[in-house]
Amino acid sequence: MRNCARKITPNLAAICRHRAPNVRVEILEEIDSTNSLAATIPVPAGESPRNPVAIFANRQTAGRGRAGRKWASGGFGNIYASFVFFPTIRAGEIANWTLWQGASICEMLNKKYGVPAKIKWPNDLFLGGKKLAGMLTDVLADAGHVRKIVFGVGLNVFCEEENFPEEIRSVATSLAAHNNGEPLPDLDIVAADLLECIVAAAEAFFAGKYRERLAELWARYDLLRDKVVTAIYGNEKFSGVAIGVDSGGSLKIRLRDGNIRAFSAGDATLAKE
Repeated sequence: MRNCARKITPNLAAICRHRAPNVRVEILEEIDSTNSLAATIPVPAGESPRNPVAIFANRQTAGRGRAGRKWASGGFGNIYASFVFFPTIRAGEIANWTLWQGASICEMLNKKYGVPAKIKWPNDLFLGGKKLAGMLTDVLADAGHVRKIVFGVGLNVFCEEENFPEEIRSVATSLAAHNNGEPLPDLDIVAADLLECIVAAAEAFFAGKYRERLAELWARYDLLRDKVVTAIYGNEKFSGVAIGVDSGGSLKIRLRDGNIRAFSAGDATLAKE
């Protein structure tokens, strides 16, 4: 219970000024959805600076997941954030964005906190068989170019599993639950680490310098690799063995008949053992 009282403080803005000085940081006590607020930020006009914006909240009351699903907030002690970028890339180049960010976050969490986080295609992070984080990307594009990316992340940090809402208690976890008794830094530091990671990954992505690294990280942190999964695409279900992702970020599954099929959208679940 004590850990759930930890919160993001105004000190985070000062930390981020040293870590990523070009990012504007906003810190809120409570909001319906950080992605919804981020969606209202206009694209800079003309030669205006196109600096990223980061919005952090201590609590969300109406967080969103993929396909309009609700993101259940576990109360204080977690990170609810949205990161806004204003790139100048073609719409066709955005396909791997969420996978690249997720793999980069896994790498950061493994290196900085020693926790074996994995990424589950297409947008969840898992730890110890339970959900650690969710990601949601919203894109504004026109004339074939991406004008704005809103990248939302909900990361469970301190909240103990018994303090999650009852409907997700059996499937959710936090960093603190898997840190081998080692104390985590203040939530401000974890948030700053997350921001620094996401901004660096974004810069590499926009520069087109991420593909080889993504292949390396995906091989290392892919939760589904070589496991039996069921892919749900529309009203159909396909079962087989996950064999990674292709260059466009689609999940590849070797079906029971031996054929390989790539899924660019939908959901994939692990077969129950």
